[in-house]
Amino acid sequence: MPFKIRLITFVACFSYFSASVSAIHGQAPSVNPTTILQQYDIQYGAGTNNTTQYPDPAAQQQQQQTDVPPTPRVQRPQNGYAYPSLDDQSLQQEQQQQQRDSNPLRPEQESAARRERLLTQPSVPPLPLQLAAANTFRTLPSIFGRRFFRDPNDYPPNTAMQVPDNYQLAPGDEVLVRMWGSVSMNQRVSVDRAGAIYLPQVGKITVAGIPFSSLESTIRGAVDRIYRNYNLSVELGRLRSIQVFVTGAARQPGSYTVSSFSTLISALFSSGGPANTGSFRRIQLRRGGETVTEVDLYRFLRFGDKTKDVRLMPGDVIFIPPVGEQIAIGGSVKDTAVYELLGGESVEAALSLAGGRLNTAAESPLTIERIVPGDNRTILRIPSTALTETPVRNGDIIFVPELPPSFSNVVTLRGNVVQPLRFAWHAGLKLSDILPEKNALLTKGYWYTHNRLAVEPDFQPLVTTRRNAIGDTGITSREAASQQYPNGTATTGTTSDQTMWQQYPNQDIPGGASGAPPYPNQNGATGAAGTAGTRDQYPNQGSISGRDQVSKGAAKAVKITIPAPDIDWSYAVIERKDPVTLKSTLVPFNLGKLVLDHDMSEDKELQPEDVVTIFSQADVTVPREQQTKFVRVEGEVAMAGVYAVGNNESWADVLKKAGGLTSNAYPFGAEFTRESARLAQQQRLDDYIERLTAEIQHSVINVTVNGGSASSAASSLPVLQAELLRRLRNQKATGRVVLNTMPDSGSVTDLPVPEDGDVLIIPPRPSTVNVIGAVNNQSSYIFTPLAKAKYYLSLAGGSTTAGDSSRAFVIRANGSIVSAEQGRAFGSLRLAPGDTVVIPEKSFKINKFRTIFDSSFASQFAVVAAIISVIR
Repeated sequence: MPFKIRLITFVACFSYFSASVSAIHGQAPSVNPTTILQQYDIQYGAGTNNTTQYPDPAAQQQQQQTDVPPTPRVQRPQNGYAYPSLDDQSLQQEQQQQQRDSNPLRPEQESAARRERLLTQPSVPPLPLQLAAANTFRTLPSIFGRRFFRDPNDYPPNTAMQVPDNYQLAPGDEVLVRMWGSVSMNQRVSVDRAGAIYLPQVGKITVAGIPFSSLESTIRGAVDRIYRNYNLSVELGRLRSIQVFVTGAARQPGSYTVSSFSTLISALFSSGGPANTGSFRRIQLRRGGETVTEVDLYRFLRFGDKTKDVRLMPGDVIFIPPVGEQIAIGGSVKDTAVYELLGGESVEAALSLAGGRLNTAAESPLTIERIVPGDNRTILRIPSTALTETPVRNGDIIFVPELPPSFSNVVTLRGNVVQPLRFAWHAGLKLSDILPEKNALLTKGYWYTHNRLAVEPDFQPLVTTRRNAIGDTGITSREAASQQYPNGTATTGTTSDQTMWQQYPNQDIPGGASGAPPYPNQNGATGAAGTAGTRDQYPNQGSISGRDQVSKGAAKAVKITIPAPDIDWSYAVIERKDPVTLKSTLVPFNLGKLVLDHDMSEDKELQPEDVVTIFSQADVTVPREQQTKFVRVEGEVAMAGVYAVGNNESWADVLKKAGGLTSNAYPFGAEFTRESARLAQQQRLDDYIERLTAEIQHSVINVTVNGGSASSAASSLPVLQAELLRRLRNQKATGRVVLNTMPDSGSVTDLPVPEDGDVLIIPPRPSTVNVIGAVNNQSSYIFTPLAKAKYYLSLAGGSTTAGDSSRAFVIRANGSIVSAEQGRAFGSLRLAPGDTVVIPEKSFKINKFRTIFDSSFASQFAVVAAIISVIR
């Protein structure tokens, strides 16, 4: 059709021009191109190349059996031409609207769609009364009854309920008729518009208007005219639906198709109930121009009263009038909300709407915020005796106060006791009357820890296995360093780990599969510039010790610690408040003299509202002589174990309790750790990491500001920075305190005053000296008396080309460091057993980078590289 193609082109151009003009003037286009095309098709015929597929009756009949109507499709013409996109969209929209008009939803589909629209409606802003009450209640009160209609899906209609006897049949109801005996029949028939049903051989039976209880007798009377000797069963199948209307201040007014069993309240749930501005107390059911009933939803929601709820009939109108007078009730009541009034209610009646007072409500007068003429609010205080005589008014905000959390005439015992208690005060009450026996001063934490000791699982046995250790199997430190755990920690062998893993498959072996950091060796070096010795404590022993098995998870250590902080017997206090000025004062007393020595001079008389506090040694730091101290002594002593340190006792006294040192003890390599030192070391390490991070970032900023001359080096700085910070953060403080013991000393000297948790480990005398770092052969070498550092360096093949001998240092067995940069003749330094010689790698030369970037960046870059080279 050439003419139609030209017409389409003209319509498209004209539509575009009309839309442009209309957009300029803010009006809709006056010409609908779809209408022109449809008129053309009607007048001249579409021919074989009809571009529009209109819905046919068969498709509509099939669509009525589905839930979702099909989307009309616009086909392209077969001659190669296509409609413009504007015409396609307009034509498709019009066809979809025609399809919806000709294919309405079924009642259950319509109800589901309405419920979905209710759930997707935007939230309604709160009423002014709600906002005003929120300032008093400290929470936004809801509108009473609103939450019952929040989700219509919570109250679906019951379509499977039993048909009551008084149900009257009407057109649309389905009747199931079954007969057997002399005649067999199974019919499902519907009541037609004439109010009758039709049965074969029986004919027409009028059933409209009769109750369900009379249905069977009515049908039997008609069948008896034709048949004898038969049995009859009559039931109802699908019941008819009725149409009702919800109007007024409803949340979603409109026409609703509901079950014939529906009542006024069930229809309200389907419509979402009253809106925020609708009444909950005067809902009317109108039928035939008259009001059939008026329902107060408060009676149903608060008291379950449905006496005025009636069954709906076709054409009924549910009218929701505007909301009446409202008040807000909050505070110590059972249901804080905004309530609607019928008129003339008293304060007592209004409180009953809120469910009454809580049992924690105060007997003091409640307050009412009331609006007075002149756009102001006033405060009324209503005593409990005047609640029934005081009427409420529109806009009142009623607040019921709560009991204050105070106690009168009580004395409180708290602190380091097994059970904090309150005691009734009476004249002459003293401390001895409320303080229990001394065992009751132990806390629950103490007893929990104490009782748990008897239910812990059995300890794993200690197993002795051979291991690949440096110096025992010939494996070098460089080869050991190549065997890395996932976290980068070097290990000296895997045989022992694998053996223990097979023997204890359910144990998490630290340092093995889990990749935990190794236990510090006797030299205090854990993975610095190549491992200084082995992961084990004593690198020259040929079997795994019990301590190593504990660190690897193969055995469980028996620990003796203080279950809970001990009682501070020297100080307790009474917190007292002056009854006149309400000023707080403290009355201290000596708990030990009162409870242990029964000193009556410390038995203070108590007053109302006193608070007696018992302290522990963790609450207040007591003098060192009064502190309870447990220390651990391990290694080469006669009786290794945990010892209690008494007043004025030193480490020498502790070592005497342990039986003294053995003949194989090596005091120079003693490892002394302290918890307070560990915390201080970790804090300094964390501060250094933060300061180093800030300095590196500041250097990069300086380079950028100064012209960016170090762009190539700056690109590699984040990698170096991340590597440095990762390594530093992985280093955890051990709390080791370096002792001033001499290499040839026969006893441990210069030990500080013992503290709780101190650990002293006396290792056996080692037989090797370690050489690691940038040397040709990292290994452990047999100790030679009077041998110097250069001797052991020569055994290791000397420094490599990457080694920096000017910065070499020695990690002594006691944990101290001797560096070549200290100015002494490093090569002439005599070494002791267990010492470790470290040759670090050369750092970047600053002068080689001065042409690349400025001096501030170069110095920082060199510091970073040097630190990484040392700790690597």
